[in-house]
Amino acid sequence: MKKKILVVSLLITFLATSYYFINKIGKKNNVKNKNEMVVENKKEKQENFEMQQEIRNEKKKYQGKIGDKELAEIIELNQIGEIIDYKENKFPKLQLKIKDISGIYRVRILFFYNKKNIGYYQKNPNTNQENVKVSFDIDENIILDDFKTFLDYEGAKIKYKISIWDNNMNQKSVNGKKEIEIIDRTKPEEVKVYWKYYFAEKYDEIIYSKEEKNEFTIYKTGDLPKLVENKIKKYQIRIESENGELLFRAGIQPFEEQKKDISLDIPNDGNYKLFLRGYDLRENFIEKEIKFGIDRTKPIGKLYLVNGITYNPNENIKIEILSKDNLSGVFRYRIAETKEKLLASQWKDIENFTNFKAKADEGIFDIFCQIQDNAFNNSEIFQTPYYVNKNKNLMIKSQSGDRERILELKKPTKRNEKIKILKVEEK
Repeated sequence: MKKKILVVSLLITFLATSYYFINKIGKKNNVKNKNEMVVENKKEKQENFEMQQEIRNEKKKYQGKIGDKELAEIIELNQIGEIIDYKENKFPKLQLKIKDISGIYRVRILFFYNKKNIGYYQKNPNTNQENVKVSFDIDENIILDDFKTFLDYEGAKIKYKISIWDNNMNQKSVNGKKEIEIIDRTKPEEVKVYWKYYFAEKYDEIIYSKEEKNEFTIYKTGDLPKLVENKIKKYQIRIESENGELLFRAGIQPFEEQKKDISLDIPNDGNYKLFLRGYDLRENFIEKEIKFGIDRTKPIGKLYLVNGITYNPNENIKIEILSKDNLSGVFRYRIAETKEKLLASQWKDIENFTNFKAKADEGIFDIFCQIQDNAFNNSEIFQTPYYVNKNKNLMIKSQSGDRERILELKKPTKRNEKIKILKVEEK
């Protein structure tokens, strides 16, 4: 039994150890996701940095020739490639042939952006041979200052300088052959347009305004840059009518404020389109289209009493709210028994039918209503009468122009009984 336990323990230990080493090797061989263009593995980045530090700190093995003060001679310098493109896996290569009688200790490449040194990469041949060949891959494994990589300088052009030390620490420096361009394949992030005159910030949807001056604010967004120079190169704004007529066009430079207020007098009601296009340094662009409308016309409303105009006391009156609007559409209403109560009442979301309670007393009464469209234009207050009658006599209303006539008729109780006119009222 003890032997079985020992065997099982050894097997578990072996599997755990194997998993550890396989996992470690897998992490070291992990390939970065070029399509996303992100250096994701922080541990690998740290290991690359530590490896570079070891090279930098390597001690010199050989002494140079006594009295040698001559600088190294670069016999040949080849630069293969001029772009860094993470997505296409394209990286430049430098090849050098160097000659020095004391041998070569160190070769360093210093990188510059906007005349500022952003980091360096070096190799230490550490040899006493007179002729030395050294090559450099300018790729994603190079860690620059502040743990940055070339991906952090996407869209930029960088320069480089080569410094060479022989074993007597004589230093020679030369400028690189050609600039290296870091291809920017990241599109600007989605452009958002926020409208200034609305109660809440809205975007990416149809919005209507009733204002005489249509003022709105555009907030600029960037290309997720890590450098100021890599932000959006330019913006272009334009406004068109529904049939494509250009009403407004303007540009915003990246050094301007992060928002731009635009005041535009659009004289006619109608639907319009605002286009905002952002360009980055590589002329990649994204365009946002926002539809909006100008509606300054008041909506028109009417009440229709579904079951006629005569009701018993306290009976529910079923009402249909009929409405017509120029452009934006009606979305709210309020209803009450007097104008004063109407103006003090709360707005409700529009619905096809609503209920209203008839008065407890007999007589002729009015129902008042007001509607509001999506541009916050209020209609005129409109009304309709109804009648409360315990006997529920027939009430007939007719209208000709501005004149209105109301007849109250007694309901016949027998088959051949004549209809009797009880009341005639004109308004």
